[in-house]
Amino acid sequence: MRTRILCRIAACLLAGAALLPAPVLAQDAPEPGYVCVIQGRSVTRDWMPTDIVVVANGMRTRVIDNVLKRLKSKPVRAEVVQNIDKLLVVSWRVPTRVDNSSIVLTYRAAIFRDSGALNLDVRGTYARIKETGHGHCELADKYLDIK
Repeated sequence: MRTRILCRIAACLLAGAALLPAPVLAQDAPEPGYVCVIQGRSVTRDWMPTDIVVVANGMRTRVIDNVLKRLKSKPVRAEVVQNIDKLLVVSWRVPTRVDNSSIVLTYRAAIFRDSGALNLDVRGTYARIKETGHGHCELADKYLDIK
């Protein structure tokens, strides 16, 4: 009796899942990661990255760059600002010290999927930091798992 009830519940759940649109089901499916190199930077300070790895998983994203490797040695969670066919925009925050002041740097990377172009903006809280960078991203040949 108990087995039949569990089977009916499972059948109902599977039937309900079949009615959901594909994007809802695929939201937790990993996307390939992007490996980006920043060739042009408005400043060459130690808080301005030269390389970034972005791994999106639906609306959850992880980022690692050479600045984070130096400061925290682990990836950070990033907010997905926009995720459409042609564009992925992510934003992340890093508390650090700049010129002997503690500030929070906010990074925003826009990856144009068609061309692989990257635009990077860096802003600092309580400081007049407004810097930019540009570069190119390659789609990783496999799913990257950065934790």
